[in-house]
Amino acid sequence: MSVLAAKRHTGHEHVDLIFGGPPCQGFSAIGRRDKTDPRRTLLEHFFRIISEVRPSAFVMENVEGLLFSNSIQELEKATAHAAGYHLLPTVVLNAANFGAATNRRRAFVIGYDPDLSAPFDWSDFETAKESPTTVRDAIAELKAPVAIGQDRQGFDVWRLRKRAKQSEYSLALSSPDG
Repeated sequence: MSVLAAKRHTGHEHVDLIFGGPPCQGFSAIGRRDKTDPRRTLLEHFFRIISEVRPSAFVMENVEGLLFSNSIQELEKATAHAAGYHLLPTVVLNAANFGAATNRRRAFVIGYDPDLSAPFDWSDFETAKESPTTVRDAIAELKAPVAIGQDRQGFDVWRLRKRAKQSEYSLALSSPDG
């Protein structure tokens, strides 16, 4: 994506933030981490886009396998495209520590252009931390299904009942203050 393409897609001369997560399959600890997986090259393309569009800041999220010894050199090569950006130290964060109903550890690379953005560091994110929520709280308002019989092939047929009471978690997500 060029600056011209960014302008065409956003209608603005400047992009404030790019947030992305290149495909992780080639770096995942539960995968093969195949060095020939073409999806691994998309990591470098993410940072190439950063260098072309020149947003004020960017966030790149991926699996923590990206930081393993057999992958870290690819991250270092890719971030070389972010010349002129101040890069925060790469960290692994757990979504549960930010109020999510999941235990998902992810690597984050964050950078900002010191000429376009006020400086910040990881301590600025401490105020966003929240207690984990439970899956029960996260899905409490989903309609409860009731089995009403079987179809001709013998599969159960379900009907959804009225919506359950909205949980505190769901209320917080749907409030304007988020």
